[in-house]
Amino acid sequence: MLGFCLIRALVPFANCRVTLLAKKQDFADRGVYVGFRGRGLEAVRCRKAKTENDVYEALIVNWSGDNSRSGDMIMPFMGLKDWRTLNFFDETLFLAVQDYGKVTQGYMDPLVMRNLRLKIVADHGDEFEVSQAQAAMEVEERDTRETFLEVLALFSRDYGARAGDEQLRHVTRKILMRLMSEDPDTVYKLARELATIMGRLSGASGDVLARRIEFYSEFAAPICSLVSGDNSRDIGYLSRQLGELEKLADEIKDYAGLKRGELSTFANKIYENAQKFVDYALIKAQDIQALILDNTAYIDPVKFKAMQKELKENRLYISFALDGWGGHSIRWAKAKLEGADACNDVIVDMYRAMPQPTKELEEVSLRGYDTKGAGLRTGSVREMHSWDSEERDDELYNRVLQGKLQSTDDPEAKKHREKERQKARDESKALLDDVLNLVAGGTPAKKP
Repeated sequence: MLGFCLIRALVPFANCRVTLLAKKQDFADRGVYVGFRGRGLEAVRCRKAKTENDVYEALIVNWSGDNSRSGDMIMPFMGLKDWRTLNFFDETLFLAVQDYGKVTQGYMDPLVMRNLRLKIVADHGDEFEVSQAQAAMEVEERDTRETFLEVLALFSRDYGARAGDEQLRHVTRKILMRLMSEDPDTVYKLARELATIMGRLSGASGDVLARRIEFYSEFAAPICSLVSGDNSRDIGYLSRQLGELEKLADEIKDYAGLKRGELSTFANKIYENAQKFVDYALIKAQDIQALILDNTAYIDPVKFKAMQKELKENRLYISFALDGWGGHSIRWAKAKLEGADACNDVIVDMYRAMPQPTKELEEVSLRGYDTKGAGLRTGSVREMHSWDSEERDDELYNRVLQGKLQSTDDPEAKKHREKERQKARDESKALLDDVLNLVAGGTPAKKP
């Protein structure tokens, strides 16, 4: 019995790898936080599989292996159910994620995962969680409905101008919203009829056109909410996240004005990065809104393909980046409650996560988990969210590549790597000590 349990425990690792890519990573590589609640599953992230036979991969960040060394463990998402026992909530969420991946060929972003999680919480959470989830879902449904009605109004006016129908020529989103509240069936009937007519005029299928309008207006709604004209930033999850980022940027700017030396430099760099991203997100949102509201984009094959590409890439980029900035906002809010020292620490940590420095992670050997007998090794360069510099650090890349060629079984090589790691840790500690010393009014320690 014990042998069977041991075999079952090791089976998932036959398809696991503890690895970190040596090449520069994009947003999708870091995966999306799933939100499992079971022990050992809290930090699991999900990303599109890099192999043909799988839909998603599960990523356990900084997983501690048999040698108590950390690395990112990656396995087929389906393997989670063998690696850990899933409770009812986690199993329901697990199946929902799998089903979504099969339909979308592995697409995933933070917005999708949040919506999947909200639906599970609304069905199976406690009373407080259910009310919170339902309120959040109602807001998202309103955003989607408003975007859909905006597109429908555009098609109505276009057809009204062609057919000489004065009523349709003057249809607006507000008129359709009022009609939706009184008689939703009439609005959906109008949408189907307009899609059929416009499809006939353009030589496209009315059913295909209707599905395109419905799906892409829903898919684009979160991005379009960024430029909805709502200055309160209350409508739309992404819009609220962008509002939090704008607030964070303002507070970081105020902080920079009160500091001198390196802390001021760090804070100003963080503020610059935040502003660059806000500007980028708003410009892209305006471009996407223009594409969504261009009725020819749903009919012309070339324009439709361009709209698909633009929308998918920027929804991924913006949602992942805002997800990363959201983590900074939460840490900053907590630090403000703890005092000045905590704020200084957060500024240093945030600066280290900004685009310029890439982060070299240690190599990991997990020889006990490779059923083929060849130890799993990794050498990596990881980059967190970056919108400032797109250049790869070639020197660091080459150093990591050379490290991968060293045998993990060579005692001398191991000693050398450990010595290099300790040197890097000492340098990092010295830098932090210098920063804290400057904050306290002292001078940086002299280098030996």
